[in-house]
Amino acid sequence: MKCFRLALAVLLTLSLGFTPLMSHAADKAEPGVQDKDAPKEFTTTKSGLKYRILRKSNKEKPKESSTVKVHYKGTLDNGKVFDSSYERGEAIEFPLNGVIAGWTEGMQLVGEGGMIELEIPYQLGYGERGTQGIPGKSTLHFIVELLEVQKPLEPGPNDADAPKEFSETKSGLKYRVLRKGKGPKPGPTTTVEVHYKGWLDSGETFDSSYDRREPIKFPLNRVVKGWTEGMQLVGEGGKIELEIPYELGYGEAGRPPKIPAKATLHFIVELLEVQVPAEPGAVDKDAPEKFTTTKSGLKYRIRRKTDGAKPIGDNVVKVHYKGWLDGGKVFDSSYDRGEPIEFPLGGVIKGWTEGMQLVGKGGMIELEIPYDLAYGEEGRPPVIPAKATLHFIVELLEVK
Repeated sequence: MKCFRLALAVLLTLSLGFTPLMSHAADKAEPGVQDKDAPKEFTTTKSGLKYRILRKSNKEKPKESSTVKVHYKGTLDNGKVFDSSYERGEAIEFPLNGVIAGWTEGMQLVGEGGMIELEIPYQLGYGERGTQGIPGKSTLHFIVELLEVQKPLEPGPNDADAPKEFSETKSGLKYRVLRKGKGPKPGPTTTVEVHYKGWLDSGETFDSSYDRREPIKFPLNRVVKGWTEGMQLVGEGGKIELEIPYELGYGEAGRPPKIPAKATLHFIVELLEVQVPAEPGAVDKDAPEKFTTTKSGLKYRIRRKTDGAKPIGDNVVKVHYKGWLDGGKVFDSSYDRGEPIEFPLGGVIKGWTEGMQLVGKGGMIELEIPYDLAYGEEGRPPVIPAKATLHFIVELLEVK
């Protein structure tokens, strides 16, 4: 999601969960006409942003979370053009809350079809350090034409008998199922595709895939605890409302500036798809029941032999795997996510580095990794307890 061409890299900053922009090829373009009575002087906002409306429009102005389509030209104080969609002949689309602060604020001041000039101080641009092609503490100048404000999508309907009251789980999560799903419910590590809207107690929306008009896909064990727990309560095709206490959200510190400290998070979520987990392949009929123990204390057994090449410590491998604790609790699974993972063998825990060199490409191995070859005495709370023995089934798909 970060592999944009230079033009997009100039505009974008990292943000929570935003998706790639889409570019629209066209012939080389020129800025449109300005109003004859367009102001010569700039207006300055409280933040320090300077702007002037070069072409008025009575059409809809975007919101902070809107996705817009624009043409623009950006220059520095010395007049040097550092970026121009006109020169590329491509207008771009992006969510306003996924760009520099000066753009997010400034583009809300003009209507669809209008043109605005922005003078953005470095505090609202790329700061003291700058970025590629932008020196530190640079004031940025833009001419922008707002071609389109995309209409946000709306959540689908609720069931006629959807509960008005919330249920509360032992963890403190509050939820109500607004539309029952006919499909399967996800597990704690399943990859899901959803549409959602999130807001604070004040009613302020801090994120919305509906506004971006694009759903998001992710494994449930890679999000806040309230999402991991809550999304297991609704089936595919369903809709759920979540009220997540800060302990299951972003904690005491929050995630400033969007998420304040100790913030309760509210979400409407539609579960569009539950990705069907993959299953491990076949085990050899004569696969050993007993484990072999290496000098380091690693225990292993080959579940499927192959004549394929065995990796060495500096190889990159591609694998499918499932990991569980002594009690049988699964803490991670690429099978559940429906996609294998690729990594250098030298960049993982010692038990993996050693164990994966014992099986050939196409093979399957089971590992029992003592804590001193894994996450040590401290573990990796809350997922991996202190001094935890880790168990894995691993299929070695590729050696690079």
